[in-house]
Amino acid sequence: MEITVYEMDDCPVCAKVKTTLRMMGLPFMVASLRDATELYEGWRDTEAVELRSALAMNDDEAPIVKIDGKFMPYDDAMAVIRKCAIDDIENKPECPNGACKI
Repeated sequence: MEITVYEMDDCPVCAKVKTTLRMMGLPFMVASLRDATELYEGWRDTEAVELRSALAMNDDEAPIVKIDGKFMPYDDAMAVIRKCAIDDIENKPECPNGACKI
């Protein structure tokens, strides 16, 4: 499972999500939400548009988490991660939203 946390500066929820992922022993990358959604030479790339769309659907609140290429608000992402962790413990082969088994 590939996880990227897109965060804003001084965001307590962002810090909490990163702490939770560390406690779960999951590797993840961190990226700046601001940098990822900035205009680049007047155009946005497809990923920036998808990220901005996920942010808008989350009332412009950070963090946004990308799991295996899919952007989602942090609460949805944490539900997917928890579900996968439980499925892994119970040796179930499927995870929600097409996420990979941990």
